[in-house]
Amino acid sequence: MTNTGNVTLVDITPTGATCTAVTLTVGSNVACTHNHTLTQPEIDAGQLTRRIDVTANSTGGPASGFDETTVPLARVPGLKVTAAASLNSGNITVTYTVANTGNTTLPAIGVTLTDSTVLACTITSNQRRIHLHVRRGLVSHCCRRRHLGRCR
Repeated sequence: MTNTGNVTLVDITPTGATCTAVTLTVGSNVACTHNHTLTQPEIDAGQLTRRIDVTANSTGGPASGFDETTVPLARVPGLKVTAAASLNSGNITVTYTVANTGNTTLPAIGVTLTDSTVLACTITSNQRRIHLHVRRGLVSHCCRRRHLGRCR
């Protein structure tokens, strides 16, 4: 922030920020900072806009000003898929876990097996990660494909 007027500014008050000084002589400047922890909706939006409003007093009366900046945020999607199988009395259960390893929300995730079978998913959320747990009993599947285990 720079004093562009012709009198000294006192009692500098920024909204939501901290300045290194509260008095500015003519032509001088001061740095004001604001720390902010990003939220998931801000990351998903791909940018963050911040505005600072400043007021001050002087012998010439009150003064005010503002500025705004937009910071681009990288959205990095990523998935990790793991599968685990268990056998119980001739039935095979395969659990597929799809984890969002990126930093952005993935609003629509589909899980399709190599034979084009589309699986239904339940979603649980843990901070910035979304885990999809898919359970599918392969008994009826193995009967159709005739290559896994014993079918009843």
